[in-house]
This record gives sequence, structure tokens and C-alpha cells, in this order.
Amino acid sequence: GNDINDDDERAAAAAIDFQYTGAGVPAEDVAYLLFPDAYINYWGEENSLLQYYYSTLMDCLMMSNKGGPSSLPWKAFCSLYKLSQVEMIIHWLSRGWVSSTIGDAKLVRALEETLDELDGGSAFEKKSQYMNALEVMVESIE
Repeated sequence: GNDINDDDERAAAAAIDFQYTGAGVPAEDVAYLLFPDAYINYWGEENSLLQYYYSTLMDCLMMSNKGGPSSLPWKAFCSLYKLSQVEMIIHWLSRGWVSSTIGDAKLVRALEETLDELDGGSAFEKKSQYMNALEVMVESIE
């Protein structure tokens, strides 16, 4: 049954499973995987991990006749990865996250570099301006 103990008390439990059984953005999963907490960061290995993941992904796509480098070029993968980091940080900030480690500071710096690509280094005044810039960035990937 659903009983937790003899006193019929109930406890809430949750599990997070990042597997998804449909089409999605692989770079987003990698961003979530590489920077999930304050105790571990992979900045020293980020590029080699991204290259390994991308290479393995391309091998799997080609073996299953589902695509390959022409369907998701390396540059596009990296752009989607950076955009996924932005989305991840926005989500964290909305939940009260603050940068507290060297790894966090590096992640914030990466976010700043991506935002500079979007706004040319001058902060936009409106959210809609960022949305338009994101749209242009995504369209350039396709």
C-alpha cells in the first residue's frame, strides 16, 4: 500500500529523472548535468566533456539513421548549450539562487558573455528586446 508507517503518517518523496523519451535539445540536458550544485563544477573539463558528448551523440544518431553532424553542427550545439545555461540561471535566480562558489562565479561569467552576444554589451531596457535577440540567435542556428 501507500502507508509509510503504522501511525498512518504520509511522507512526500520526489525523484528527478532528466531522461526524456521524446525529441528535445540535447545541449540543455548537458547544461543541467554539468552544473547542478554548489559542490561540484566541471569548468576545467567543460570543453572536453562537451566535445565527448557531442561526438558520442553524433555516433549514436548516425548508427540509428536519425541524423549526424549536418543535422546538428558543433557550432549550433554550442550555441544551444549557452542558451540552455542562460535559461537554467534564470530559473535558479527566480528561486532565490545566489552565486556562492568559484564555480558559480564562472557560470555567471559565462552567462554574461552569452548575454553580451545577445545585447552587444549594452543591457536592453525591455525583456522583449532579449526575446527578439534570442529569436535571432536561435534562427541563426537553424
